[in-house]
Amino acid sequence: MAKYGIEQAMLGDDVTESERPVDRIVDLYPPYVKEGRRLLARIGYEMRCRSVYPGGKDNRHRVHLFGFETDLQATEVLFASLRLQMLEGADRLHRPAGEDARAYKRSWMLGFIREVTVRISAAQRTASAAAEEDSEAEGTSSRSVALVLADRTTVVEARLSDQCSPRLIDGGKILLAHVRRWDEPDSGETLALIDAASGQITSSVKRPESLAALDPAAKNSLTVNDAGTLVADVVGRNKILIRQIPSLRKVAEITTLMPPVDERGIGDPMTLTFFRSGDELLTLSGSRIEHWNARSGSRLSETIDARDLELGVGRPVRSHSPEGAPGPEFALNSPPHAGHAQITVYGDPVLYTIDLGTGEEDKARRVRLGRDVETAILDTSGRYAAAKTPGGMLELWSAATGRRPSRMVGPLGPLGSNDRFTGDGFTFSFTGRDGEFYVANGSSVRFQQLSDSSSFETYDFAANQYFVAATEDGKTLLRTLSGGGFGGGNGDRGRLDLIHLDPGLWKHHLCDVVGHDLTRDERLGLPSGLPEVICPA
Repeated sequence: MAKYGIEQAMLGDDVTESERPVDRIVDLYPPYVKEGRRLLARIGYEMRCRSVYPGGKDNRHRVHLFGFETDLQATEVLFASLRLQMLEGADRLHRPAGEDARAYKRSWMLGFIREVTVRISAAQRTASAAAEEDSEAEGTSSRSVALVLADRTTVVEARLSDQCSPRLIDGGKILLAHVRRWDEPDSGETLALIDAASGQITSSVKRPESLAALDPAAKNSLTVNDAGTLVADVVGRNKILIRQIPSLRKVAEITTLMPPVDERGIGDPMTLTFFRSGDELLTLSGSRIEHWNARSGSRLSETIDARDLELGVGRPVRSHSPEGAPGPEFALNSPPHAGHAQITVYGDPVLYTIDLGTGEEDKARRVRLGRDVETAILDTSGRYAAAKTPGGMLELWSAATGRRPSRMVGPLGPLGSNDRFTGDGFTFSFTGRDGEFYVANGSSVRFQQLSDSSSFETYDFAANQYFVAATEDGKTLLRTLSGGGFGGGNGDRGRLDLIHLDPGLWKHHLCDVVGHDLTRDERLGLPSGLPEVICPA
């Protein structure tokens, strides 16, 4: 089936009117709907399709698939067979005494899904390599198999480009986002500034038509400098447009080195970050670091290939995650030191600092964290680090230069894993205020003060939230009410809601509505610990 899908892709590449991506809604039925949805999404990913879980009670048994027709057909055929095998295998299990039957079956099915993902991925790589050899021997295609598959993948992801993370600027007053009109799907996409209070677009510009779409999981397809005056908009696999805020006037165009593509035709997402000065930009394409003047688009230093520095020697080789999504081997962090780049290597618990002038590692600024750390970032002071560990957990570390790093808080999480969402719908960052860190995840927002690790505050919600973006201080959050992610997929189209974590503001509104202090009976239906006086006379 993998071979058939690749053959159809190569045939489609040779015709003048190429096949277009389509989408379809797949309804799933009990038993074990959650596990069925996960299986379908993972199979679809390996077959170059993409999936969205629509929100709302009426859609909880559905998966919205995007892909080319031949890939969607292959996905559905595989899913029908493998789901039956999964359910039958779970029923035949010998369950140890004392184990809950449903929980034990679910655990087994998650292992089944992981193994299926690995095997389909291996079959795709084998079929791709064989097709490449046949194509070269016969001279039947002008383009490589990997490039054709990459184009098909990015065309599919174009259907999901509105899921890139929006940005909140000007203290949460303005939303910066890619916007596409659902009632006019052929009208193209715009980059827009939206007034957060009214929802009105205050400025917009049409984005270039391009097949080189973004990986919807990439968090920095829109990157804004700290001053909120420039935005870097990734419009192609290796192309960035720099625009002025608020006019959205184009000030520069940057073409980076092309990110690498794997055997399945899936490329690493390009990553980028502004320097704190605001006018300099760092980009990472695979392992190659480039340094740019964001206002002119000119290079400021020579390209540095992190592989040449032999960082992370002996680290584990990165494979596909249990969720089915590949990831880049190197990660680029916002550099706390001028004239330097900071990177991590997947599976290596070390933060490396590279001097952009010499192209060499600054070993005096190397920070080594715990052995389980997969990737990490430093705060602006360079004294604290936030680290991601297996299972989507977060740890907060003391990382001051010249001192032995130590874990201060954690693990926290898992991130994006709750009763409705998996692997998404959270945001976290350092706020830039004396080691303060926030994480908005699940049903709470936590502010942790690392200068005093015993000091923290939490805001708890009655239900799990799907957080899309936050201001730098973490006090204003963007969330979806429908739960379908930005852009949605249900009747609400992922309707967005802005919430300010300001108890004083909440108190003011409450007192305006109630008109008096809470009575004893009114307090009975509220959580304990409320102040004795809320609305003074």
